[in-house]
Amino acid sequence: MQTAMPRTRAWGNLVASRSGQRCPASHHPIRRWLTRNKPNRSPFVTTASLVPTNCMHVHTRNVQYFSTGKSSDPTKNWRFDQRNMRNRRVSKKDSEQFAKANQKAHQKSNKPPNVFIRELMRDINNLQKRLDNLDSLPAIWDRSTRSKLYDTNSQEQRLAVLNEGRQLLETIRLAVEKGTLKPLEDHGHETSVLMERILKLYSETPSTTDTHSSFDECQTVLSVMDAWKIDRQHLHVVYSITAATREGRWEDASNLFWSHIDPEDSGYRPYDEDVANPVGLYAVARFAQERNMPVIEPVMDSVLRMTMVSPFDQDKYLLAAGTAIGHVGEWEAFIKYLKNSFDASRLGQPLVAAVMKACIANDSSQQAMEIFDEFVVSKLSIAGEWQWAGGENPLHPLCRDLALQALGQSFEEGSSRRALDYYNQIAQEKYTISIDALVGVFEACVNDGQWPDAVDTLLSMIAKSPSDRWVVTTESLAIEVMEDSAAKSMDLLTRLGSCVEVTMRGCNSDGQFGVAMVCLRLFQIWMPADYLLPYQEAMSSKGHEHSENSLIEAIAPIICALNDADGVLSASMVALCGLGLNQEASNLFKLVEGILVYVDGKIEVDRLEQARDLVSYANEGAERFKPTKLHGGWEVSYRHIHRLTSACSILVHSKSCPSQEEMRLLSTAAAVAVRSCTVEKQADAGLVLLKWIEETLASHAASLRSHESALALPPTDALLSARMGAYLSIEDADAALELFQNEIKNSQGMTKWRLSTCEAITAFFRVGHASDAMDFFGKVVAENRSPDIFCRVAEGLVDEKDWDGVAKVYKSALSCGCLSEELSILAMKAAAAGRIDGRVRVFRNILGETAKFVGTQPLVWAVAKYWILKRAIGFPNICIVMWWNTSNPHLNEVEL
Repeated sequence: MQTAMPRTRAWGNLVASRSGQRCPASHHPIRRWLTRNKPNRSPFVTTASLVPTNCMHVHTRNVQYFSTGKSSDPTKNWRFDQRNMRNRRVSKKDSEQFAKANQKAHQKSNKPPNVFIRELMRDINNLQKRLDNLDSLPAIWDRSTRSKLYDTNSQEQRLAVLNEGRQLLETIRLAVEKGTLKPLEDHGHETSVLMERILKLYSETPSTTDTHSSFDECQTVLSVMDAWKIDRQHLHVVYSITAATREGRWEDASNLFWSHIDPEDSGYRPYDEDVANPVGLYAVARFAQERNMPVIEPVMDSVLRMTMVSPFDQDKYLLAAGTAIGHVGEWEAFIKYLKNSFDASRLGQPLVAAVMKACIANDSSQQAMEIFDEFVVSKLSIAGEWQWAGGENPLHPLCRDLALQALGQSFEEGSSRRALDYYNQIAQEKYTISIDALVGVFEACVNDGQWPDAVDTLLSMIAKSPSDRWVVTTESLAIEVMEDSAAKSMDLLTRLGSCVEVTMRGCNSDGQFGVAMVCLRLFQIWMPADYLLPYQEAMSSKGHEHSENSLIEAIAPIICALNDADGVLSASMVALCGLGLNQEASNLFKLVEGILVYVDGKIEVDRLEQARDLVSYANEGAERFKPTKLHGGWEVSYRHIHRLTSACSILVHSKSCPSQEEMRLLSTAAAVAVRSCTVEKQADAGLVLLKWIEETLASHAASLRSHESALALPPTDALLSARMGAYLSIEDADAALELFQNEIKNSQGMTKWRLSTCEAITAFFRVGHASDAMDFFGKVVAENRSPDIFCRVAEGLVDEKDWDGVAKVYKSALSCGCLSEELSILAMKAAAAGRIDGRVRVFRNILGETAKFVGTQPLVWAVAKYWILKRAIGFPNICIVMWWNTSNPHLNEVEL
């Protein structure tokens, strides 16, 4: 009888007594049983017949099923198993269906080999599609959601797939029996692939009751393979172990894993353990936990044993061990192993990376960074003795990548600066970076409250070409030079939506809702159009034509295309609510949900769970705050942003140098967009937009390699004033002045800078240089005479409480014909605050001069501006202006 037990001393080491002494291998019950039982191999071996009851959990149904009525003839055993299975698990009303299935199996087995294999593979693919359409199964270590998913109606459908998979296995047996399929001669590879696909089906049909056992079915398949002398490949074992782990049969899973990696039992056959899903190592760890034994030793013994067979995969095995140990929560014991084990110095920084990965999996980022600092940064202990890449760089890129992931989990002040330093190192050295490490950079910035750094990092990310090989999956060990990387970053673009979500979340937390929407738009421009096309077509099919005039229809496709659609949708809804567009936020959720259902045919319950919770908040806000012109203004701003970014993208992808007229139009559009954002109190959004345009044009100029100077937006008065206004809106007058001075230092005259001059005067007053503002006003007023410049000077003097200065500016504007309503109100405010003699006469004169300028009667103008005037000069003075000499003037106010 073939045994699946590992012949290794590691199991002896695994069984430790309470006192800490190791049990000799010969005392282990599995080892004793192996030494006693060495019969000949049997072609059909089951779980119950392989393993004695004193050392394995054998279900009663398995013993009853596989221990009675057996014959020495393998074919009869097979038929008995199938008949017994049907008698126990199939009701009478289903007997006709099984009869038809058996008849169909006989018909298929009579077909030519190529036709038979093709049809069988088609049937297996159809079953796999049925499983793929169900809710995804949780990871093998995700215990919290296991029962929730397994108790749904999908379990019945999975059981139906399992039954059909059994029938396909019977069909294969009949084909082999009739000679249609010859696994020992012409069809060994094809048969192996068919068995692999059936095992995959079994691994995705876990049992929640005693009605069936997927692992028992996998054992049957493996026994059939042994009978037909088909070698067990890596995936055969992985799927079988997965089935065992989903049923909590840790001993069965670990024994199967050990039998496959034991050279004495299976030969020197490499085992390709998955870093992200190390089912074998995880099963070993859980089995050790189940027996209250040390976890690290058997896991590391497994790693060393696999390394003996495949030394080049040592780093991958170590990182897989870190994943497994992290998911069983034994990270503290792993740290002790790192510090005390004799193997640590030989394994080097990859072992440090594995320990860091285990810490990160348990949200112990602080401990991960302590390990990184102790064993890598300070170059102490093993990290100082072991170097990679010929000793040229003591810092292993994988450790640095994991450090970024840990920094993303940290809330320690200053983590963002350190994360950005490592990120810049990676960019300078032109190394690849994992997705989780990249997200860690954004998380560190947001946790530190540095949303501008997160936005800058996002701009640097989208400045790269989508086809560049610069980002890899988190599970990849290929953290290497970009030129040597075989990664396909194009396949990972949709997973970068997490970076956008974190950036938008950081912007929203600081009230930068407009910046959040701009970031989403810029990422949408960066994404290849092919990724968005299916969702745009779905939106059109649902009666929503993609249009830049509809904000939600413009952003819905990019949200649907991203893997983290829930997070990005939630951040978008929060941003819209912050901009006063509550109803649009609710409508956006409905649109995105409808598109996903239309494209995917279904939507998992928890896919938009976070965004669904925000719908009620958005609806409540829509009822409480009715849209006004101010609230609805962001839709106009976004329309300008959409058009501007589209035009810039077209120019860049044209592969030619844009004309001067095109650049002038682009500059005008940029000025309009920035000024619109400033009006909506989202000035930072306009500045971020301008920064992206400038970097995009500079990159385009570099790609053209022309002898011409770098492309830049033409320095127009509209653009300069819009940018200065944005800086003034965010209380950065120094930046506005510096920008103005750099722009006009080579200019001949100030005539072409009318709008910018007004912003400069305001900036002078904001920085406390009132005298410089007046001097500048005196120099430019002759050639730049406009009502706006007089009004800006008066506003600055009002802030300085220079009431006489306001009066002088008013008289100067009146004499120059540059009077305005705003200036008249400021003059009245100065007269009221200055406590001058003859205030009544001054008020009446200003009122008459302004009414004449507007072309109306003084009292009519006063009534039209009543509430503005009242706030400016106060109720007693407004009574003078309105000629209210009654004893109760408040009644006159009520009549207005």
